[in-house]
Amino acid sequence: MLSKLSLFWFENRKAYFGFFGSQLTHINYLPPLTVLFLAIILATLSFDGLNETFFWFKIININPLEFHGRSSVIFQNSIGLLAFAIFLFFIFLLTIYLGHKFIYEKIEFNKIIGINSIALLPIAIAYHIAHYLTTFLVNIQYFYKVLSDPFNNGSNYFGTGNIHVTTSFFNSIETVRIIWLIQAFAIVFGHVIAVLLAHSISEKYLKSKSSLLISQFPISIFMICYTFLGLWILSTPSVG
Repeated sequence: MLSKLSLFWFENRKAYFGFFGSQLTHINYLPPLTVLFLAIILATLSFDGLNETFFWFKIININPLEFHGRSSVIFQNSIGLLAFAIFLFFIFLLTIYLGHKFIYEKIEFNKIIGINSIALLPIAIAYHIAHYLTTFLVNIQYFYKVLSDPFNNGSNYFGTGNIHVTTSFFNSIETVRIIWLIQAFAIVFGHVIAVLLAHSISEKYLKSKSSLLISQFPISIFMICYTFLGLWILSTPSVG
């Protein structure tokens, strides 16, 4: 499903180019439990950032300055992750339900909820990029280093074996600002794509423009709120 967000794809020996997620708009039906599957994916990424915030430590009543490591909060974090996934699942169901409750067209909810959940995919990718960007910037250096000596026998095939892995860019305000802007852009852009994708999906089964606009209002509010959540997680103090 993630691969279908690509701008390029091949089908029947032909190359195609389209907007992010345009392949997904060709899907006519997905099982209702697809919502739960995608909600778990998104909740896992979001909660992985949320559980590092001072706000979360206040909820579980632990002083972040006296934190003894992740192994000491396995139970709290497991319950938190489960609760967040269930909460996101029901919020998204409610969002789609309200969007279709006040339209005049007759819609079978269980047949359209699955394909509407596709709109969560761009957000999941955006959070993945934003949350793991800093880890990537460090680990990619190890990748280039190992690439020259894959068998650990002292070889230096590509001349990158002597690269010194550094994290010094985390100590500069300028580079940290650039990293944060990339993370923020990823989150905002991912939500914009999600809104457009949700609109395209609804166009497949809704006939009137008024029904289309009404159905998109709740999910647009949901996307805006989730954007604020993502940006808040990026900017709030956290425990490493």
